[in-house]
Amino acid sequence: MHYEKIVFSPSFYTKISNHKTTYIMSAIQFFRRALLVSVVFSFIFTLSNCREDEPTPSGLGQLDISPSEIIVNTNALINAHVHVAPGVQISGENLNLTVYKISANGQQTEVGTLADDGDLYYNGDEIKGDNIYSGRIYVTETNPGTIELIAKGEMLNSKGEAVSAESAKATITVYADINGADMKALFDVQNDMVTQLNTYLGGNQNNAPNAVTQLLQWVQNQPEVEWATMDNGSSSIEIRYKSGLMGGAVVSLEDDNGYVDTRGGFALTSGIQEDNNRGNTAKIPVSQQTRGKNYSGIASGKTIEDFDPNLIGNRNVFIYAPFEASWKNNERPHIINILDSIQCGDFKITTYVNQEATVARIAEMMTYGMVVLSTHGSGGGKALLTGEIADTTLDAYQTYKPLLQGASPKMGISKNMTISKQGAVVNKGDVYKLYAAYISDLAGTFPQSVILANFCGSDQTPPLKDAFIGKGAKTYFGYTETVNGGFCVAVARDVFTTLAKDRKKTGEVSKINTSDPQAPNATLKIEGSADMRYAFELVNGNFEKGMLGWTKAGDGRVISQLGSLDTGEGLYMGIISTGLGYTTETGSISQTFTVPNNANTLDLEWNFLSEEFCEYIGSSYQDWFEVVLKSEEFGVETLLSRSVDGIAAEFEATGPTEDNPEGLPGNLTGVSPDVVFDQGGVFMTGWQSESFDISSYRNKCVTLTLRSSDVGDSIYDTAILLDDVAIK
Repeated sequence: MHYEKIVFSPSFYTKISNHKTTYIMSAIQFFRRALLVSVVFSFIFTLSNCREDEPTPSGLGQLDISPSEIIVNTNALINAHVHVAPGVQISGENLNLTVYKISANGQQTEVGTLADDGDLYYNGDEIKGDNIYSGRIYVTETNPGTIELIAKGEMLNSKGEAVSAESAKATITVYADINGADMKALFDVQNDMVTQLNTYLGGNQNNAPNAVTQLLQWVQNQPEVEWATMDNGSSSIEIRYKSGLMGGAVVSLEDDNGYVDTRGGFALTSGIQEDNNRGNTAKIPVSQQTRGKNYSGIASGKTIEDFDPNLIGNRNVFIYAPFEASWKNNERPHIINILDSIQCGDFKITTYVNQEATVARIAEMMTYGMVVLSTHGSGGGKALLTGEIADTTLDAYQTYKPLLQGASPKMGISKNMTISKQGAVVNKGDVYKLYAAYISDLAGTFPQSVILANFCGSDQTPPLKDAFIGKGAKTYFGYTETVNGGFCVAVARDVFTTLAKDRKKTGEVSKINTSDPQAPNATLKIEGSADMRYAFELVNGNFEKGMLGWTKAGDGRVISQLGSLDTGEGLYMGIISTGLGYTTETGSISQTFTVPNNANTLDLEWNFLSEEFCEYIGSSYQDWFEVVLKSEEFGVETLLSRSVDGIAAEFEATGPTEDNPEGLPGNLTGVSPDVVFDQGGVFMTGWQSESFDISSYRNKCVTLTLRSSDVGDSIYDTAILLDDVAIK
């Protein structure tokens, strides 16, 4: 049930049912009939009190900030967001929130505002009226230490009275700038490691185990080094410099074709790897890989109470493979082939390979149900390597400076080098590595995800495993030792076949507790839940558990309101669009499930809002909303298809004419300026109820897709609100 606010008098507000715009007109006419005033008042009173038992939250919620570390004497940009809880109505001047900085002595200073105005440029706010307040705040600190930020404002309590409210505090750590000499010392030592290793090898790859041991001793004796260790039985070296910076090296062995088959150094007791006679020579050297700006994920703020804790959150798959060009064995094509072969699967795969696998991309994994990390490990479960070259001349380095510091740095820099069959060291460059603290500090929570940590020593020590599970991942697969790529591929095939193709649980993966046939015989371990599986029933159709259960592509999300449009009985609703805010891709959400044997109908509610009304009615610019059901038996069936022109005809709206150059909305409802997108002038259909006969699909596996599409251009946006998707 959905309600909209209608003003009957300056002091009287209520909500009436709005499944269709005509209901509003009928209710108003009904209200005007004097003989039935008492009946109407009774009806309205009932509706206006349907939420009376829901207490108004006492605060504004969490203040999310990014970054949470800055450098002294820099004008640092902080992106801040408050996800105001459903049911909370902000009041006061301009309906904004004010952000204050709390210094060490407790003094509070105003530093900026947060607004829910849809101003992407000035505030970083994507959608007006969605109850997410955003701001771009600049902070400059002259001394190292910590400061706190807090958002304050006014909200209406259950009696309609304005009361003061504030968010939880967010902490920013302020670091001194990195001394240029300290960073130079790190690069100098790690460049000298290449020279020293070449000397110890003596032109013979067979000398590699002894040469790496000698190299460790050399590093430990350098005056700039506080300590240096080598992973248990591996050639991966971790270094802490006296400056506090973390460095290191991963040393791998090449075969005759220049490929590597271990993921985090080679096993010192395993001997030399054999040539697999692979003829493929296409490579993208790490030294030529590109960098990207930091990606800042926004936590959904949704609760997961009552959602089945054993369901993987979605069918989005994230594959991160920064060194695929140099791998002898790659799991990515195997995973794709398995998922593509499933008739009823609907898996959406995102891959970042070679030059695309930057630090920034790692943050994106927080929204994926399955995450595969095909990379080098370091520290035996303490860190993983990215493909991003550490270059102090780039803007990204300025962002990373605070993350490289502290008692437990979130990032470090490792030398990636290989030893050729001829016994020569190949310098692949210094790349950034990410420690467990980096994972723990990422924005958001994993959607009950499964993590396949396909790198050396990923479960040798607890830090990375604990970080992933602490962020909401439910199952973590990792290795006890240095692992070879062939075993990683076999494990990946087993995991995806078991979960996606055979519809089994994580604990039924056959490779669990089996060992790599090649030395040092790493064992695959499972941490966390052994009961995770993909859902094959329709779940979370009312979006009360956020996006859990829904696989998305492009702009698909969950919101609590849009301007004055709320969700009625529930707290949340889905939204797909042709690209609102930062998102430029058209959106779709989908679920794959087996239709129950007693199912009759598929029901849903939708509300189509567009800037293309009324100016582009009758033009080539047409945005669409479609409901599609796909099955192996019946192929693709479009249950519902609505375009701008089709909706205009249904609601008697017309495009521009000589007499009416702006067109006429007919029975469409104008919602601007309360709701605006890129261009303004938004009209909507109001909530529409649909019911589709799906009795012919009983006991069949189907994929339900709700999608928006754009014909012509993406300048004028369209959004579709969704709710109450159910099988009856």
